[in-house]
Amino acid sequence: MLLAAFGIGDASADAQPCTRTQDGSVVCGAADTVCKTDRRGEVFCSTPGGGLLFDRLGAAKCGPGHCVRDQRGEVWCSATPRGGAATDRNGRAHCTDSCVRATVAACVRPRPAR
Repeated sequence: MLLAAFGIGDASADAQPCTRTQDGSVVCGAADTVCKTDRRGEVFCSTPGGGLLFDRLGAAKCGPGHCVRDQRGEVWCSATPRGGAATDRNGRAHCTDSCVRATVAACVRPRPAR
């Protein structure tokens, strides 16, 4: 499949609200979120119903709905919470309702559990 070959996909495929930090502790976001640890060990989560992917430079990017990377490695997300996103055979992003560019500002930084 072309999408799999380029590592392009939907964040829901590996949606996990909890992730492990570099020191071994576990951090969880709210229900219906995606949380991931970047290569520096920082944890980022989506908003509920949202998506999270890392861009071509390894920066966390989030949006209101599920996200995909386009042919240039830019992250696009559905403008609708829980909305779908996919790329066509040319690598262009298509989303439920419309696509919005993902941003780090749309990500949530969870607090470690006590």
